[in-house]
Amino acid sequence: MLPIRQLTICLAVALLTLGGCCCVQEPACGHPWPGDEIVAIPEPYPPAQRTTAWLYLAAKHDKDGDGVITAEEYGRGPKAFANLDRDGNGKVTASDVGHGPIHAHVVKATLLRYFQDDERPMDVTRDELKAGFAKYDSNADGKLSAKEFAIGREAFDDTGKSVIPKMVGGMDVHRSMRLETGSDDGRVHLSALMAYFDKMTAGAGVFTMPPPRARPPGAKAPPAAAAEGEPAPDFTLQPPGGGTPVTLSAFRGKRPVALIFGSYT
Repeated sequence: MLPIRQLTICLAVALLTLGGCCCVQEPACGHPWPGDEIVAIPEPYPPAQRTTAWLYLAAKHDKDGDGVITAEEYGRGPKAFANLDRDGNGKVTASDVGHGPIHAHVVKATLLRYFQDDERPMDVTRDELKAGFAKYDSNADGKLSAKEFAIGREAFDDTGKSVIPKMVGGMDVHRSMRLETGSDDGRVHLSALMAYFDKMTAGAGVFTMPPPRARPPGAKAPPAAAAEGEPAPDFTLQPPGGGTPVTLSAFRGKRPVALIFGSYT
């Protein structure tokens, strides 16, 4: 999970099938990422949250109020701006927020897990990507259907090993690949995926998992992780667009909760 950067924290409450508590549970996969038993919502931002996110960004950065945030208005550097500019047209609008940066993260993790040969498990090259695509493209038409990829992923997960964990259960990775590459006929096109990879890597031909960010000098160390079964620390959050504050302990004994932390900036 990426470090929390300034400002807004979102709290998502997911109804699960088990009895409720607000305790920390160890993922079934043994990895710090959520395990497959947790149900995720494929669409990252429900409509109300997309509106709230855009209103927050616009109020903070859209200096002239024209419904567009330029790189100059954003003022946090080209890399940070590119993370928001999902369609790469040089401006950030409400549609960029609706797309959601989570899809880019899903695609990067998917390429690292399923489209490389594990010789260097923390990176994927252009050649590996082409070879991996061919492995899943069972009819060799240069277009990867959801069924083809699901069959290939299942075979890999049954027999393959990777330092990159599986996606959260319920996450539609094929959909994320279609959205990121602009493939609009229900399949991921090899040509579109390669063009996306070239843009993602700035033509370097290899994508490498970035190392964990170093803690800034003088910054406090994060608190120790809670032990399995230990009650989660209580907190109250104010929604970024206003409204009723949400307190974690209010859900104790009523329903399970899933916490998703992120930043709109």
